[in-house]
Amino acid sequence: SLLFIVSVSLSRLTGQDFFGAGVSAQTAARAGIYVPDSSNALDALSLNPAGLTSLTGPVANLSLLGSLARGDFSNATNSNSPMRFNAGVVPYGAFGLPVGSRWTVAVGFMPDLLSSAKWQFQDAPGVAGANYGPQHETSQILAFRTTAGIAYRLSPRLSVGATIGAIYNSNTLIMPYVFQSNPDLRGLKTLLDLHTTGVGWNASFGATAKLARDWELGASYRTQSSITSAGNATGNLDAQFAALNIPFQPNFGYLARVKVQLPPAALVNLAWQQSPVLRLTVQSNWTGWNGAFNNLPVILTNGSNSDINNFLKTNGIKDVIPLAWKDQFRFAAGADRQFGESLSLSGGYAHQNNPVPSSTLSPLTAAIMRDALTAGAGYRVGRARFDLAYQFYLKASQSVGTSGLLSGEFDSSRVRVGTQALILSTSFRL
Repeated sequence: SLLFIVSVSLSRLTGQDFFGAGVSAQTAARAGIYVPDSSNALDALSLNPAGLTSLTGPVANLSLLGSLARGDFSNATNSNSPMRFNAGVVPYGAFGLPVGSRWTVAVGFMPDLLSSAKWQFQDAPGVAGANYGPQHETSQILAFRTTAGIAYRLSPRLSVGATIGAIYNSNTLIMPYVFQSNPDLRGLKTLLDLHTTGVGWNASFGATAKLARDWELGASYRTQSSITSAGNATGNLDAQFAALNIPFQPNFGYLARVKVQLPPAALVNLAWQQSPVLRLTVQSNWTGWNGAFNNLPVILTNGSNSDINNFLKTNGIKDVIPLAWKDQFRFAAGADRQFGESLSLSGGYAHQNNPVPSSTLSPLTAAIMRDALTAGAGYRVGRARFDLAYQFYLKASQSVGTSGLLSGEFDSSRVRVGTQALILSTSFRL
């Protein structure tokens, strides 16, 4: 179904939390926990803009992220049907500059949300037994943020900051789609090829405070973003019309609009410099999926099929898809160990609740991962620093008894998914 257009499941690389995408390898290695650093403008823009005041001079950051997703799906028609090979590489970066003794500014480009899933399985029979046979299904949502940030040092112990960002969103769906709420079409199934793009805005605010010589506290909040993405939807209803003996021409085309809500999010973290060479960190994240992902309105207009238009007495279709996601809470713990002046090693663990209820779960909304292990290394050479991080989200499994989605295709089903990511980052003090 079209549900995946707003899911963040399979290749989002760092989990469902919006404060987890677009971070450097330095932060990813400790399970996404942010600690201000004199050579890192990227993570300040991504996680807490107040951290920009830690920059001691102009700095440029560049990161390259690669991911690999894995999983399988079972229902009455399929047994352990695999996810197709699904990998990707994304570059992003930032530039920061202190202005005077108290102000710092920065700009950057980074992913807020990366998700891509490619499944291979047999379409299950729907209304009147209609099915579209073997399917290679593709679903993708991308959200990239171009952002500017500013921070101000109120005192040697306290800093505040803010960002404003423009978010470019791209959605792709190629698969059989079951209408969920339209009174004339609910339960019927069509092949659908949908592509939409749109732009939205968000902002973030943050603060950092040195509680004592060895303790540092940080907190930040990111606003919700509303994006109406527009594009085209094409497809055909041939299998469904044939099953119901309806003599309509099956092919259609529409202008499409999808209203996507990217949720608000907040984090709090604490760092303890236990010794000159060892730092311990913890972080808690909240993502407000419940308010943003309660349902998904899909609007199709200017339909090209006169048979369908005459039957519906309109050339448009509106469908509302139930999501009913829950808010998500994430807890992470990490450590950094310095070896000499140049080498550092980091590691971390993160646990988060699954926000997707079984009633709306499908292979394409399987943002169900709960536990992640991370590790990485950093090496400093003169004004440059190089970091490499590895993230492993353990494979998670979730089963469905009676699905709340029409038309029973996900009853008695099971989804298993997991991801891996490798992040390479560089920073240069100019």
